[in-house]
Amino acid sequence: QPPQVLNLPALTEVGIDSIDEHRSNGGEFILFDDLADPLCSTLNEVSEDDDTPVFGKLPDGSWLMYDPRLKLEENTPTSHLEDGGGLIQSLTGGESRCVNAPRTFLNENECTLSFSSTACGSSGTPDVEIELSADNIALLHTITGQYVYGVLGLPVVDHENTSLESPCTVGLRSRWEIKDAGECTHSTLGVETNATLVDLLSKSSDTNRYVRDIIFPTRGYSCTVDDTLALDDVELVIGSVCYKRVHPDHMSVYDFTYWTLEDTHPGNMVAAMEGEYNPIMKWMDLDNNVFLTYPSFPSGDVPNHSIGRWNTHSTKFPMLGRFGDTVLFVDLPNEIRLDEVAQHFGESSSIGGSGVVVCGSPYEAPNDPEEGYQFDVSTRRNIDLWDLSSQREHLWVMVGLTSEDQLRQRVAWALSQLLVVVPGAISIADSHTEAFLTYYDIFVRNAFGNYGDILREISYSPLMAENLSFLQSKS
Repeated sequence: QPPQVLNLPALTEVGIDSIDEHRSNGGEFILFDDLADPLCSTLNEVSEDDDTPVFGKLPDGSWLMYDPRLKLEENTPTSHLEDGGGLIQSLTGGESRCVNAPRTFLNENECTLSFSSTACGSSGTPDVEIELSADNIALLHTITGQYVYGVLGLPVVDHENTSLESPCTVGLRSRWEIKDAGECTHSTLGVETNATLVDLLSKSSDTNRYVRDIIFPTRGYSCTVDDTLALDDVELVIGSVCYKRVHPDHMSVYDFTYWTLEDTHPGNMVAAMEGEYNPIMKWMDLDNNVFLTYPSFPSGDVPNHSIGRWNTHSTKFPMLGRFGDTVLFVDLPNEIRLDEVAQHFGESSSIGGSGVVVCGSPYEAPNDPEEGYQFDVSTRRNIDLWDLSSQREHLWVMVGLTSEDQLRQRVAWALSQLLVVVPGAISIADSHTEAFLTYYDIFVRNAFGNYGDILREISYSPLMAENLSFLQSKS
């Protein structure tokens, strides 16, 4: 059975209807009512490519697969997004863009001043920053329910005598824990090795207070040949600071929630059978500890864990950064990049100011899922093979053939032949349908109006600005 399964009502019940029959041969359905399944509260607010698929099981035993679709927000002058879409931009990790429209005669009377911590303007969305400190890691767990830990205990040499590559390996990133000089004894190394590692550590631009990462250059540095295989347990004292060689993931912060599930970590099922607490959850829930210690050389009945085991499983843990790093909200893993997190850390940061003027744009309406799959939009991961550049023509033909206001449509078409934008002059001509439809709608709205109003409105159109090359012009 798939890992994420929702229990769906029967297809014959009210609230679930067939949709897009002509595209799916009757194989797609839309659910209008909320589901009471507990799994719903654990799903991500924003779907991403690498999310685990979500399946639905019908009472008759048949299966459906959740097909996420884009949700377009209303952003009209009289009902614009409070922060100009900055929060959505952050929640989607920058995949969506700020929709705060330029202030023009079309919307200036309805623009508002936003003091939202996520309000975006001409300079983009403010960067909500989060320091990966003990307090903030605990807060991320409290807000999201995810088990976020810094990891300790990863070995440089494990119980199988498997060791890390030498830090003198060209292109290798090695990590060094920062300690007081009195805690260490400077290791005896060859002259070249000692000089090289001391120089790289001293000149590193890494500002983390707890660890320092260096990458061995391709040229200009070398190590003593005899030291190449003898650099496992190295301590270097430079002034009042000691740098101790550690595992490259030592003190990295990960979302370990995947490993808390019953069928992902062998110790979870064993603990459950013996009436013990989940071995991954216990660090946070019982010990209030934001660090998880990897059992490389554990005591008691826990088996030794090798470096290879960590290398195999760590790919399943989304990484936030290193303990002590300051990271951007938009760079957080999807499961942690939640509205509540943005609001909490946005309000507590220093990005607030005198406010941002936020405006909507005419007729920027939301989409209606009941209408089905009408036309595609451009993304950086388009997989549809049909020609997006012809889509606006298909829509124009559809409206022209079926619309009841035939005179308006004919006048609009005539005006569009006089006030032309050349697709070849527009950078998004082959991929963005909505921008061209928005321009054409100027003629549809003003077909029976004043020609001067049309000229004024197209003068503020970004397509005309690019077409006539005065977009961002300094002349």
